Amino acid sequence: MEQPQPEIEEARRLSWSDLPGEIIMEILVRVPGRFRTQLKCVNKSLLSLMEKPGFAREILDKINNSVDDKDKYRGLVLSEENNNGGYNRVRSVGLSRGGDVSLGEFGLPAEDNPLRRKTLHLFNSCHGLVCVAYQGLLYVWNPTTRECREVTPVRAPRCLHLVANLHVFAIGYDPVSDDYKIVEAPRMYYKCPNKQLLKVFSLKNNCWRHVKEFPDRSFPYTISYGTHATTINEIAHWDATEKISMIQRKKRIVYFDFTKEEMGTLPLPYDEDDDYDDCMMTSLAAFSGCLSMIHYNGVTHDLWIMEEYGVKESWMKLFTIDNLFVEDLRHALIPLCWMGDEIVLGVEGEPFLIYDPIERTHRRLELCGVNPRSTIIPLLDTLISPNATTTTAN
Repeated sequence: MEQPQPEIEEARRLSWSDLPGEIIMEILVRVPGRFRTQLKCVNKSLLSLMEKPGFAREILDKINNSVDDKDKYRGLVLSEENNNGGYNRVRSVGLSRGGDVSLGEFGLPAEDNPLRRKTLHLFNSCHGLVCVAYQGLLYVWNPTTRECREVTPVRAPRCLHLVANLHVFAIGYDPVSDDYKIVEAPRMYYKCPNKQLLKVFSLKNNCWRHVKEFPDRSFPYTISYGTHATTINEIAHWDATEKISMIQRKKRIVYFDFTKEEMGTLPLPYDEDDDYDDCMMTSLAAFSGCLSMIHYNGVTHDLWIMEEYGVKESWMKLFTIDNLFVEDLRHALIPLCWMGDEIVLGVEGEPFLIYDPIERTHRRLELCGVNPRSTIIPLLDTLISPNATTTTAN
């Protein structure tokens, strides 16, 4: 019988406590988040490392700085199921430039948690935390750890339908105060008995604050209904139009800065003097680490990326998507990631599409359990807790 080599025997005797902290961190970054918490049971050294202040933030920083991760897409897919008591089914989807496709299952919170019911509305995510609404209440939820936090009610439950139609929400991170915040902004100008308010909720202080008031019908923007906020550089972005006069509207990219707590607009890549046309559609996304935009002019889709944030001249058109035959071209196309020399597109009401810009062809990417009623948002696989006072204390 062949004897094992001495170096192999030595490697077998090594334990986690024998490894340098830097090596352990590199291993943990590559382990799916839902398994990281289970590693606490392996030995005391791992438990001590994972419970030290700032561990979750350190993992997050390594994920954000990883070169390999810039060519990957991770998303949360929410599907309405007709069985299982009408509960939602939540999955994780992973795509990579090398062509790898992974589909996992996220455990929902406890059976009595309202997030299990099917009237959920996903707004966006930040650092693995998802902003979600149910029955007039807001929740901050980490699907990886299954931690869920109810946000202090911003409205009475009876106002749910009105709020859902007339307001947008987004979660973001303020690095200056080391605080996660939720913004509530008007979705459009409308007649109301009181002033329209721009409000911010602080997870650290557990309270809402009014940061700006808009007199009756003075809110200038209409944010596209059903769109999710796109977060780049700790700033949330929405596709919108601006009311110039009673009969004139302009296309806009509206943003909210969580550090300055200000709302504003970014320059568009094309002539901003063009009047808004109902056949035009814009969808925003984070693509290859940049803010991206797909502009539909009624015939073709142009994919733009902003290489230097906030600089109009840095908008670069990657290519024009034409010859695209889907049931309804008005559906929003969302660029997700490269897969080889092709691009993966999310399509509202359709399966994923893989588009070849050279051959100008496309094909469907079928994922088991991802149906046309599914909603997908980007999601990092982190251990950030919605209940932590600060991320450094996490």
